[in-house]
Amino acid sequence: MSELFEQLTAGRPAFARPAAGDLPAIAVNMVTSVDGATTLDGRVGRLTGPADQLLLRRLREEADAVLVGAATVRAEGYSTLLRPDARERRLRERGCAEPLLCIVSREATLATDAPALRAAPSALIFLTSEDAVLPPAERELLAIRAPVVLPGESIALRPLLVRLRAEHGVERVVCEGGGTLNAALLAEGLAGELFVAVSPLIAREAGSPPLVAGVAGPLELELIAHATADDFAFLRYGVRSLD
Repeated sequence: MSELFEQLTAGRPAFARPAAGDLPAIAVNMVTSVDGATTLDGRVGRLTGPADQLLLRRLREEADAVLVGAATVRAEGYSTLLRPDARERRLRERGCAEPLLCIVSREATLATDAPALRAAPSALIFLTSEDAVLPPAERELLAIRAPVVLPGESIALRPLLVRLRAEHGVERVVCEGGGTLNAALLAEGLAGELFVAVSPLIAREAGSPPLVAGVAGPLELELIAHATADDFAFLRYGVRSLD
C-alpha cells in the first residue's frame, strides 16, 4: 500500500489543490476495465483487486470525507470505510476514526436496512434538497440542504461543498462516484484530480455506466503520475482547467 501510494504522490501530495479557496480539495477515485466498464452486474467487485483496494483505503484514510452518489451506496453498502487497524491509527493521529460519509441524493432515499445507516464511527451527511426526509439511522445523521431544487433539476454541488468545508472542517474529499456524480463535479469545476485504476479485464458489458457521464465537451487532463501493481495500471491525472 505505502509503495504504490508514494509512487503516485511523490511529485505532488494527494488533495494538493482545491478548485477555490472556500472549497475542499476533491479527488475522484475510480476503477475501470480496459474497455471502460465501471461495474459488472451492477457492482464493482470483479473489477477490483488487492492493490486497488489498498489504494482506495489509503485515500480514504487521508481524506476528511468520502463523497458518493446514492446509487453507488445502494450497490456497494458503505457500512464502514476503513479496517480496524487504520481506524485505530487515524483515531490516535487525527482524533477521528473514519472520514465522514457524504451521500449526494436529492431525496435522501436509502432502504431502512441499508448498511450505510448502521452504527459507524463517523457521521453520515446527506447533501440533499430542502424538503428531503432523512431515513432513520443507527449512526449520527446530518444534512446539508440545497435551498431550492426545482422538479427534475440536479442539485448544485458547489454551495453544499462550501458549507461542508465551513461547517464541518472538511479540507480533503475523495469521491468514489458513480459516473453521474463525477460528471457533476467536473461540470462545476470542483474536482482537481482523478485517480484511475485500470483493471486487467475486458468487461464486455455494454450496460455499465462510464467513468464520467454527461460532461459537455472534452476536458483536458495532465498525467501527474503512474504506477503498476498486480497487472493493474494506476493513473493519476490533474484537471488542466484548474491550472
